[in-house]
Amino acid sequence: MYAPFDVPRLLGRPLELSFTKDSGLAGLIFLIRQHTGREPAKDHPGLQALHEELRRQFDAGRQTAVEWEEIEELLGAAAPA
Repeated sequence: MYAPFDVPRLLGRPLELSFTKDSGLAGLIFLIRQHTGREPAKDHPGLQALHEELRRQFDAGRQTAVEWEEIEELLGAAAPA
């Protein structure tokens, strides 16, 4: 994930991210940190399991971005911290 400038400072709003089939662990960590304040390590088993589940959904044909509410629901089961 790369933003060429300080989005919050220049635009007065937080940087937003859509989790898509091309998103990696860093994108997932960004969303978790943005919504919960927690920042799981990339090697956290719960984070990896959550990312793998989202990858499975895209591999099965999902075409839409994953909304935070869906991630939050799955976080309840994986609970990376």
